[in-house]
Amino acid sequence: ADPRFLEPYDKSAAPIESTLRQLTQLVADNPAQLQRIQRLRGLHSQWQQYSREMIAARQSGGDYQSTERSLVGKALMDSIRQEREEFVNEEQRLRDARVGAVHRDGQIVWAASVALALILALLLAFITRRQVLEISRSYRSALAEAQTRADEVSRTREQLAAVLASMAEGLYQLDTEGRLLYLNPAGERLLGYRLEE
Repeated sequence: ADPRFLEPYDKSAAPIESTLRQLTQLVADNPAQLQRIQRLRGLHSQWQQYSREMIAARQSGGDYQSTERSLVGKALMDSIRQEREEFVNEEQRLRDARVGAVHRDGQIVWAASVALALILALLLAFITRRQVLEISRSYRSALAEAQTRADEVSRTREQLAAVLASMAEGLYQLDTEGRLLYLNPAGERLLGYRLEE
């Protein structure tokens, strides 16, 4: 087989490891998410080993198309997808909780500031105005931080999706009734039809 066909596969390892390192830094304060990344790293390592074995089997004319071997690869990919989904879902849950807390805190602080302004009226107008401005800046800063985290999670998810789509191996996912849910471009080439079909 022409080794040029393996170039995307060979080039995918470094970006995946780089992405996992970035994710590790981003969630360093969350032990559960760190464990998920460790599991993803281990599953990726197993997938790499499986892929190397399948490539070697194909190059040597060995058994690389048996159902049993394919099921091993499918199980590994299903585990990777599961860990990725759990990771993303947890990050989305945490983001939503942070945004909700920021909104609640902002509303409480705003209501307290308005009530204080009404009670103190002209005497405390200058002080109240300054406090409201400080709270507003704090609120914008916290909201901007939450949005930044959300954007980082979104970019990471897109990177993972791009890596899966760029893999040289055909990847697919079926539902419990055997319907095709996901098919990467390599899978489309192998099967000869597109996911939309």
